[in-house]
This record gives sequence, C-alpha cells and structure tokens, in this order.
Amino acid sequence: MQVSHSRVECFEGCPFKYRLRYIEHLETIKADNPDNALFLGTALHTGLEKNVEAAIHEYFMQFPVITDAHVNEAIKLEQMIPKAAAMIPKGFNEVEISDDDFKGFIDLLAPVTSD
Repeated sequence: MQVSHSRVECFEGCPFKYRLRYIEHLETIKADNPDNALFLGTALHTGLEKNVEAAIHEYFMQFPVITDAHVNEAIKLEQMIPKAAAMIPKGFNEVEISDDDFKGFIDLLAPVTSD
C-alpha cells in the first residue's frame, strides 16, 4: 500500500475524515464564494505550471454560476500570474517521487545556480 503526505496528515488530524475521503470516496460541497483561497491558490498554481488561460478556466470550472465578483478574481489572476512567474526559476513541475511505501510530488524542481 502506498501512502502520501496528504493522506497521513489527514489521518493524523481526523481518522473519520480520512475514512470518508479516502475509503468511502465522499466529497464535501464546495463553497461558492469567489475569493475562496483554495480555488484561487489552485488556479495560481496551474497558471504557474501551464498558463493564464488554463488557470482562469480551472478557476471558473469550480463554480456553477459566474458573477462579476468571480470575473474580478479572474482579472486579478490574469495580472498576478505573470508577475509571480517572473520570480520563479525555470525547472520541472510536479515531479513524482515514489517507492513501494510512499508516493508524493515535488511542486518545482529547479537547478541550483551560483550567482
């Protein structure tokens, strides 16, 4: 059986939550507020790995109805992703590390440079 950091952390925090999420595969109802930090953070992450269009598409797909408030957040993403990308070194995204007991991902693997 493989485990991940996320699963171990979930189990340590609340074994019942672990059971519902990973054994019974139940999902919670998503909050529909436009400034949901989880949705914005995930969209920002996608924008840094792929592009702005993919990030905004992913953000919009989290909601059943898009309002002006959602569009305002998308405009913020459109402006912030290129600025954030300019500060991050080039490298490999979502690098998988795994063995028989563990599976995880490194968000960004970048070479060390001597400046």
